[in-house]
Amino acid sequence: MSPEEKAFSEAVDEYETLLHSETQAIVSIELDELEQIVQEKDRALESVLNARESLMRDPREIPELGVNLDRILKIQSRNSQTLNNLIAQQPRNDGEITPEQTSRIRKIRTAYLNQNENRGKRFDV
Repeated sequence: MSPEEKAFSEAVDEYETLLHSETQAIVSIELDELEQIVQEKDRALESVLNARESLMRDPREIPELGVNLDRILKIQSRNSQTLNNLIAQQPRNDGEITPEQTSRIRKIRTAYLNQNENRGKRFDV
């Protein structure tokens, strides 16, 4: 693996680690942590995109990198769905989530969806 491919792989690994942290924060409704992770993901995504630009070929042509990319896209999709499910279930939780938390969840969801929409064009790998 070339140094550029290794840098890309490491950036993708960092992004994946943040996705796993994000999963835990969503499931446990740790809103402060989730907000921080979403911001860290933005920075990590910039690293992935910068590393991708230095590659001599499409990362999908490199089997190991293609598998990693598929995995993070799957986790990202799952996290988005989990966040949507959290919001959909909120009214049925009989007061487990306060109105303030609901507002914050919606704010995070909006930021999260905006991040994913913007990434859709930029994270075309």
